[in-house]
Amino acid sequence: MVGKIVSIVGTIRSGKSFLTQKLADHYGVPGFIEGEEDDIPSEIIEGIEKNLRTLQRLVFFRNRFIKQHLEAIDLVQTNRFVFIDTAWMTCIPYIEQSPPGLDRTIMEDLAALDRKLLPWPDRIIHLKADERTVREHQASGGRSWDGGEEYFDRQYVKMRPLL
Repeated sequence: MVGKIVSIVGTIRSGKSFLTQKLADHYGVPGFIEGEEDDIPSEIIEGIEKNLRTLQRLVFFRNRFIKQHLEAIDLVQTNRFVFIDTAWMTCIPYIEQSPPGLDRTIMEDLAALDRKLLPWPDRIIHLKADERTVREHQASGGRSWDGGEEYFDRQYVKMRPLL
């Protein structure tokens, strides 16, 4: 029996990791979480906090999501479901919001290859969270980089229409 890869997507602090973990626990199947502070290199965290090194950040998360997706493809051979917090295609809106130039062109080329070569998840659950909910989740703590107003504006206000 071949299972289904289910990807949970949405804006920052919409509950993707929470729902992914709950569903994986409920069904007793694997679940992949986007990443927490202790498993993301400090250079990437600094880039997120200060909005630096866009190409480096996008490639880091793109590679992470693709590795998770490829592992999920293997795991669905023996599991009913595999749940993924975000997915490889969720980097694309961030590319579209990055400054024009060589870095953006490189990422657009990578995204075009990804779309051509990688399978999409079998199911996508899109979590929508209003500003109040996102701010409540933001205030409850978590990762050091996603608490400030500049980050909120960059990652929620500007990205919300795209996600």
